[in-house]
Amino acid sequence: MKKLCLSLLFLAPLLAFAQRPGKDYAVFFYVTDFKPGWTKLPETATEATQLRTELETNFGFTCEAVANPSKAQILAKLKAYNDRLTTEDQVLFFFSMHGHYEETSERGFLIGSDGALKDDYGETWLSYDDLSGFLARCKAKHVLLALDACHSGAFGIRNKSRPDVPTFAQSEDCAQRVARMLRYSGRQYCSSGNKESKTPAKSLFASRFLEALRKGGENGIVRFDDLEYYLGKVENPRPESGTFKGHEPGGDFVFVRKGSCAREKVNAETPEQISMRDFAAWTAADAAQNYQKYIDEWCPKGAFCEAAFAKIKMPEPKISEKTPAKPDTGEEIPDPFGLVFVKGGAFTMGCTGDLDDCGNNERPAHQVTISDFYIGRCEVTKEQWMHIMGSNPDRNKGCDVCPVKTSWNEVDKFIKKLNVQYPDKNYRLPTEAEWEYAARGGNQSQGYKFAGSNVATDVAWAGSTKQQPVGKKKPNELGLFDMSGNLWEWCYDWYDANYYLNSPSINPMGPINGTNRVIKGGSVGNFSKQLRVSNRDSETPNTNGIMVGFRLARTK
Repeated sequence: MKKLCLSLLFLAPLLAFAQRPGKDYAVFFYVTDFKPGWTKLPETATEATQLRTELETNFGFTCEAVANPSKAQILAKLKAYNDRLTTEDQVLFFFSMHGHYEETSERGFLIGSDGALKDDYGETWLSYDDLSGFLARCKAKHVLLALDACHSGAFGIRNKSRPDVPTFAQSEDCAQRVARMLRYSGRQYCSSGNKESKTPAKSLFASRFLEALRKGGENGIVRFDDLEYYLGKVENPRPESGTFKGHEPGGDFVFVRKGSCAREKVNAETPEQISMRDFAAWTAADAAQNYQKYIDEWCPKGAFCEAAFAKIKMPEPKISEKTPAKPDTGEEIPDPFGLVFVKGGAFTMGCTGDLDDCGNNERPAHQVTISDFYIGRCEVTKEQWMHIMGSNPDRNKGCDVCPVKTSWNEVDKFIKKLNVQYPDKNYRLPTEAEWEYAARGGNQSQGYKFAGSNVATDVAWAGSTKQQPVGKKKPNELGLFDMSGNLWEWCYDWYDANYYLNSPSINPMGPINGTNRVIKGGSVGNFSKQLRVSNRDSETPNTNGIMVGFRLARTK
């Protein structure tokens, strides 16, 4: 008796691209309970739900779930979609259930809810041959078959090199690129391993597929080779990919995130929008150490041109043979405002499973990657403010080492004046994503509910109507103080309660406009719910006199 395993993703994905004719469908077949003798697979429902939610929410798919189908029900549903679809449609079929490979006949099978444990002729199992027969009748032009099952490499013609994807001229816009990728028929598959390998019950393949949708691609377009890249992160068993009958050279499969092409049609940018793009370009260039790219695209008008030229002209440091090189932990010369280096990385932003009392604006939790940056060890104090501005905007006088309360607009004036005095620093407010990444402890995170502890009073002031001296409570993993409590803190971003539904996965900077700015961290007068690292709220930029302060940040 051969041990059989997990699921089949059968994907014939679609575009969420309003200008393309046709519709986009996704059908999820998953089995959790089987005939006696088969191991239950409760994970298949979770994996299918996660992928379905991502495709519905961010890629515009119309989805249908078919739970615990029999072999006959699977074939009937496939036939119904074959009759329903047109050549303009794209469709995704997602299969998640046990898989089996019969060595004597060299045939692979899927096991539905009615599949017998022992079936010498495979009469109760769905063979890849039968599946291929139904696929051959599918009218959709682009079909992607993703097999997350034991022995799934038994399907298709395996690639020996990267897929034959089109290249694009720099002048092509989003719509033109999508049109070129859809020009030829695509019949491609991804499998979680070869025909001999078994797949774990908790699917690494499905999680990497989801990661590719959330983080992969360029300008909101995820192609087949992007999927291959993320699936290639799974080392055991090693995924395979290839084509099957009906594939044309140059054929590809693409996912287009909602609004990706529409964004290119905005005619005029505001100065703030240009500034946001400038900052994003510098962040990307600095992370890749490709400063020439930033210079070519943005100089001489970019805000970071001087820094980019300085990086290129900077000579390589000479390291003594007797002195080991120091790790990249920031500058040796202390920052005049006490900013500390934060090593970038990936984290889950929003209402993660370890948190409770979450608001709807904290959902869904989503993966975000942040580049290296600096952030203030403490909130900016009244004393520091008065040193730059010459006056105190805070109605609560006294306590010069307490954080200053002020409006977002006044903070903007402070930072502009600060950058005149320190032109090589390029100070700014942290983005919401940078703030939350730092509050969670960055790459040193221990997963605390508050910034440095699961007990609010360890790290945050409570039960007071006035701000307290900075740096008196326990710091978090990065040595940052008062990120929970003392004062709320302004972030750079405009606020949108639904922003997490479509947030970029790399260095998100918030919506391009709005009426309120994001505030994070809670204050001395709040309950613990407001002090959580994922909590988010907002205020109008001209709001003054409330319990909101700020801490500085700058790009590495």
